[in-house]
Amino acid sequence: MMVLAMGGGEGEGRHNLTGLARQGKTMISPVKKEGSAADSLSGSALGLMCGDALGAPVEGLFHADLAARVGWISEMRGGGGFAAGSTTDDSQLMTGILEALEADDGLPAGLLAGRFADNFEPHRGYGSSTLAALRALRAGRSGPEALSRPSYGNGGAMGIAPLGVYFHHDLPLALERAESACRTTHHHPEALAGAVAVAACAAILTRRGLDGVRPEMAAVLEELQGLPPLKDSPMAKPLARLASEGGLPQIPPPRRAAWLAKTYGTTLRAVESVPVSLGAALSAATFREAVEVAVNAGGDTDTQGAMAGGLAGARFGAKAIPADWLAALENGPKGRRYVSRLAQRLGRRMGQRAGSR
Repeated sequence: MMVLAMGGGEGEGRHNLTGLARQGKTMISPVKKEGSAADSLSGSALGLMCGDALGAPVEGLFHADLAARVGWISEMRGGGGFAAGSTTDDSQLMTGILEALEADDGLPAGLLAGRFADNFEPHRGYGSSTLAALRALRAGRSGPEALSRPSYGNGGAMGIAPLGVYFHHDLPLALERAESACRTTHHHPEALAGAVAVAACAAILTRRGLDGVRPEMAAVLEELQGLPPLKDSPMAKPLARLASEGGLPQIPPPRRAAWLAKTYGTTLRAVESVPVSLGAALSAATFREAVEVAVNAGGDTDTQGAMAGGLAGARFGAKAIPADWLAALENGPKGRRYVSRLAQRLGRRMGQRAGSR
């Protein structure tokens, strides 16, 4: 989670997508993920961790600075106080969500907040709003009034993608649970809309993949725009802008990252970083491409990588995640192996649920 505010926004530096597309040769492939809902859940959880870890060392660098000083990020590296493969608050919050779902997928009041508090490690780089909420919890205060903050940040969206996968069978329920989870730490309309957009996108990608429907960017965005919680929300305009750019998948990844950064901005604000992550995940031909574009857009790189990784993992499945990225992930008490096993248990529950319908 980035605390620094950076430049860029919806009205800045718009490129002509048609012109950019003509310069590139990359075409989106009609990738259809083979697998199950459980594979989508594992892919989303581990993909989120990979995106988080890839972006963490360069968090806070503008796109132009990142490109000039570091170059294209494609491998795990250390930096910014993080060892190669280390994860941040994004993955820690996601782990809390998965743990809460396993305990009670009704997510009763206080359960998720308790998981967040139990897992809290300040050195993970928590944003100010989530940090304040968790400190309030640690001090014995409870209830949404004491914990949740009127922040427009992306803290409620960063770890939410696997929740959307888990509830893919019931989209209204997925949106309800996503908003409820977000309210644990954030209740600003922009933050809520960001969390709902990411969870809904993960659910839609999972459902379409299982139905054998190609996850075309335009179709997914059209469905997102039609959802009642997003129609008149702060996310409506960014989604419409993204939906209007049918040539985005044809732009080479470096130019695509630059375009997303200039068009939306890449600060911690949900209406900036969420569209960047959605654009990266939906326009990519592979899991790797989705995460690399999100991270190399610069700015809030760990969170953009996490959101794009969670969505791309749902779309392409766990087997699409680069083996070297997975191998590099930290593997402590609640690291890669723990999250993988947690996702597998929830995946089995999803299979049992589907079999009983």
